[in-house]
Amino acid sequence: MKLDVEFGDLAQVSGVFSLIRSSPNLRTIEIYVFQTMSGRSMDEVTRYLADPYCVEQQFEKLENVKLTWFEGTPSELIFLKLILAHSPVLSRVIVLPSNELNEGEILNFYEQLTMSLSVSPRVQLTLAQYDPVV
Repeated sequence: MKLDVEFGDLAQVSGVFSLIRSSPNLRTIEIYVFQTMSGRSMDEVTRYLADPYCVEQQFEKLENVKLTWFEGTPSELIFLKLILAHSPVLSRVIVLPSNELNEGEILNFYEQLTMSLSVSPRVQLTLAQYDPVV
């Protein structure tokens, strides 16, 4: 499944979880991150994702996740941590950061994910430079 998602839009973010829940045999999801909005709408999405009842079920068959043009916003990070925490057979996560992030921001993001208690040791987390030609 391939999706374009605006992580500052609550309807789109909650819609992604709804799609995953309604696709019990989903093994791979690719998400292209649209320019994330800021301000009040971003706060609303972050509060939604931080709610312990945001995701109440496991994504039993989800094995591969790819995020392209990842900006490292709080809502994107929480979203990815929720995917990691609720996908017991997840084996590979590929993140292609936005070209606007510097190396330090990318390393910080990587450390946040790998230090998360919800990251399974069997998940291979790959960060690579985004190349629109590939």
